[in-house]
Amino acid sequence: MQTATTRAAGCRIAIVAGIATTILALCGCAGSRVYREPLPDEPSRLGWTAGDRDGGGVGFTLRQLIVTNNAGTWVRDALWDEYVIEFHNGGDASVELAALRLDSVHLPPQETLASREMLEAATAENMSALKGAGIVVGVGVVAPLALVATAGGGSGMTAGTLAAAAAANLMVVGLVVGGSYVLSKAVTEKNDRSYMDAELARRAIVLPRMLAPGSTLTGSAFFAVTPQPTALTLDLRDAGGTRQLVLDLAPLASLDLVPLEKPIKAPKPKPPPKKVYAEGEVPPKHDPWACGRCSSRNED
Repeated sequence: MQTATTRAAGCRIAIVAGIATTILALCGCAGSRVYREPLPDEPSRLGWTAGDRDGGGVGFTLRQLIVTNNAGTWVRDALWDEYVIEFHNGGDASVELAALRLDSVHLPPQETLASREMLEAATAENMSALKGAGIVVGVGVVAPLALVATAGGGSGMTAGTLAAAAAANLMVVGLVVGGSYVLSKAVTEKNDRSYMDAELARRAIVLPRMLAPGSTLTGSAFFAVTPQPTALTLDLRDAGGTRQLVLDLAPLASLDLVPLEKPIKAPKPKPPPKKVYAEGEVPPKHDPWACGRCSSRNED
């Protein structure tokens, strides 16, 4: 026959078990960084063109710019900038798109990269260099979550130890939920990396490559996060030799840039200097009734 203590302890254990089940259900799938559909609202349709604008020659157009955690983003806290570009060859001969680079105010020219690991490493290197120059990059970084829990217990518990077991099970729940979350998070991160690698390979334009006459090519050029870009430069090779097409990016002067300097405060106005009386000159007698500071005190 169950005693009141046994029934109460059993109820507590049932509640704890219910809580554990609920938390495990919630934590069973750790949040993914990738969006299978890009964030809503189309990125800015820029339409900036370098080279032949009428389609009769070779040129390229910057169609969109997708930056971290903005419209069009398909990875949360992505450590790269994505330039969506259309190349066109309206001429009569093939041309080689040799290389594309991004120039900026503070960094050396950045080459296109199609590897997630290389992009993340290059962004980290850029951020370190910019920090030394008094600049921080506006990129979100998610800190890892560490869960530590311990628990103990054994089998063959009697009615007299059920109440203590209910409290011990709270720690067991912490251990199980922590372990489940860490395991699920590891699986999710692995899947995220695989998806990002595949999507980068699908989107990226890998140079050098040939562009046939009368054809166009659209894709993404991925660069490490590069604040204050100034120009996109395309190296071309054709029968006439090597030449460059340069797209001015002056309108992007504030991209990815957060200055560390604090705003300068306006200096406080100095009080007027005290009047210096000449020898023998008598200062005027103070009139409290005419003094703005004293008149309020003498109203009575």
